[in-house]
Amino acid sequence: MEFNIPQSLKLEHEELHAELTMATQVSGKIGDAAKAVAKILLCPNLKIIKWDGNYGKI
Repeated sequence: MEFNIPQSLKLEHEELHAELTMATQVSGKIGDAAKAVAKILLCPNLKIIKWDGNYGKI
């Protein structure tokens, strides 16, 4: 079965990833919280599959 991810969802994913990356560079509580979120979202133990250059966990 092939999944077609809407372009709007792909764009939103890219924007959220960019904002999270920027937030991890901030000092203080915001930066600490962003790093904790990034650590969970980017956990290497999650199964990751690639669809047209975008990633989603399964």
